[in-house]
Amino acid sequence: MKIGAVHPANDWSAAVRPAHPADALGLCSLMREYWDREDIPNFDTVRIANLLRPALEPGGGALAWLAEDTAGQPLGYLIAVTQFSLEYGGMTAEIDELYVRRPVRGSGLGSMLLNTAEAALRERGICCLQLQLATNNLVAREFYRRHAFARRAGHELWDKRLTPPPAPER
Repeated sequence: MKIGAVHPANDWSAAVRPAHPADALGLCSLMREYWDREDIPNFDTVRIANLLRPALEPGGGALAWLAEDTAGQPLGYLIAVTQFSLEYGGMTAEIDELYVRRPVRGSGLGSMLLNTAEAALRERGICCLQLQLATNNLVAREFYRRHAFARRAGHELWDKRLTPPPAPER
């Protein structure tokens, strides 16, 4: 889908398209920026690309969308993971990561990624879209509120690692 917009400081045009396994390394450049911004430790390009390639294969459990400028340079991405839920009565998805590069933030590109992903997920029969937000990320909270997401009353996320994360490959 070809989408164009005007950034207040720069003219730019972006195409938002589904990402494929061959896009794993390109996504990694954006993912590294996101992980650095969110203080997520242990980013390793080779390890992440090796995890991402099979996840993006049909039936691999992940779906992703990549925003690129007219020269094919990545501007942002959204990755969603899918799962079956009895509670929701079918397949659900969780936004694992949504990131837009600093020069184009506030331009509508995040909304374009989210709207494109939502439409594609609906077409696949996904019945609910969820996400996790840092409690102190007020900008992201307002972004998702504008897109009709709401905190699920009476619930909080708990987790437990079942295995330690793999050591970075050298």
